[in-house]
Amino acid sequence: MKKIIPIFVISLILNLPNFAFSIEGNSFLFTTQNTVYKEPLAPQGLEFQMPYSLYQYDSKNLVARYVGLDKKAEKMYLKSAPDNDEKTYKNIKKAQKDIAKNKWVNAEEKMPNFIPIKLQYFDYLLKQQDIAGALRILVEIKDLNKKTPIIEATDINYNLAVLFFATGQYGQALNYYKMFESVNDDTIFRSIAECYYNLNSYQQSLNSLKSIKILSYADKELFFLCNYKLKNFTEANKYALILAKETPNYTNYMRVATTSSNQDIKLNYLYKARNSSSENEAIMATNSQIAKIEQDKLNKKVNSVLKNQFIKIPNWNDVLEQLPQGVQISDVLVEQDKFFKNANIYITKYKGQQLTNAFNSLSQDCNNFIQNKKNEFYQMQQLQAQNALVIEQQRQNQLQQQMIYEQQRQNAIQHQQLYYMRHRYYYY
Repeated sequence: MKKIIPIFVISLILNLPNFAFSIEGNSFLFTTQNTVYKEPLAPQGLEFQMPYSLYQYDSKNLVARYVGLDKKAEKMYLKSAPDNDEKTYKNIKKAQKDIAKNKWVNAEEKMPNFIPIKLQYFDYLLKQQDIAGALRILVEIKDLNKKTPIIEATDINYNLAVLFFATGQYGQALNYYKMFESVNDDTIFRSIAECYYNLNSYQQSLNSLKSIKILSYADKELFFLCNYKLKNFTEANKYALILAKETPNYTNYMRVATTSSNQDIKLNYLYKARNSSSENEAIMATNSQIAKIEQDKLNKKVNSVLKNQFIKIPNWNDVLEQLPQGVQISDVLVEQDKFFKNANIYITKYKGQQLTNAFNSLSQDCNNFIQNKKNEFYQMQQLQAQNALVIEQQRQNQLQQQMIYEQQRQNAIQHQQLYYMRHRYYYY
C-alpha cells in the first residue's frame, strides 16, 4: 500500500476529533483512521521539458524538488535558449531563492500558476499543519494539472478526499473516496462509512462497513454508533459487548448498559462503569441510574412476597434528599451499596413481623447515617465560620496597624511644619 500524504500529516489527521456521540449525557470520542488504499500506478514515462525538467517529482507524495542545472549545463542552456525561456529560467531561480526564505507571495509573483512551486507550497502548508490552506492549493493544482500533467490525477483525487474529510467537508470527501471503491480496500470502505456517518446517513454507513473484511476496533465502534442512531438497540448491544470485552472502560460499559433490555445485565454494567470512572460527575450520574433500578427491584420483591401485608419499604432516594451538601461521594456509594445489599438479604431471610423489624432497623441505620453527615456538615460550617472570624480579625488588625502608621506619619508632618514655622530663618 503506498503512502500519498506524508506520515506526519496522517498522524495529524488521526488526532482530529471527527465524531462526537452522546449517550445519557456522556460524550464518547470516535476518530478517523486515514491510511493509503491503492497500489502505485504504473509509471507513465513522461519526459518533462524545460522548465519542468528542473524538478524531480514524487507523484504519490505530491512533492516537487528543485534540482536546477549545474554551471556548465546552465551556460549551455542560456546560450541557445530563446529570450522568453531565458527569462523564465531566471525567474524560477529567483523564485526558488524566495522559497528558501519562505517568501511565497514573491515566488508566486515571479512564477504565477507554476505547478512545481504550487507543489512546494502545498508541502510547506502541510508541514505548518494548515490543512485548509493545503486543500485550497491542492484544488488549484488539480486544475493546473489538467493542462500540464505533472502529477497522476488519482494521486491528487485521493489526497483531496483525505483533506476534505480532515476539514469536515464530508460530502466532498465522499465524492472523492467513492472514486476508489473498485480498489476493494478495507480502509476505503471505512472512510466512506465515516463520511456517511458524519452526513447522518447511518444505514448507508452500515452498508459500507459490511464490506470491510477485517474489522478494526474503530469499525466495531462505528457499527455500534450507527445502530444506536437508528435505534437498533439489540444490534448495538452486540457491538457494545464486543467493545467492552476488547477495551473494558467506562465508555464501553455505559454503552452496554444503555442498550441492554435486561435489567440485571444493565445493572451489572452500570456497577462496572461506576467503578471504572474517576470523574465525580460521571460517577454520580451512573450511580443515580443504579439507585433507581435497585429501588425498583426492591419494591417488586417486597410486593411479590407480601401480597396481603403492608410493610413500609425503605427508600434510598429519601436518604439522598436529606443529605447535606458536601458529603463525600465515596461515603454515599458505600452506604448505598450496604443499604441495597442488606435490604435484599432481609427479604430472603425474614417474613412477617421479623421483616418489618428488619426494615425498621435498616431505616434507623439510614437515619443515623443522615444525622452523622448533618453533624459533620454542621461541624464543618462551625470550623469555617471560626476560620472566617480569625481571618477577619487579622484583617482588622492590619487595618489598625495601617491607621496607627498613618497617624504617626501625619504627626511627623505636623511636627516638621511647626518646626519650620518656628525656625524660618534657617531656610533663607
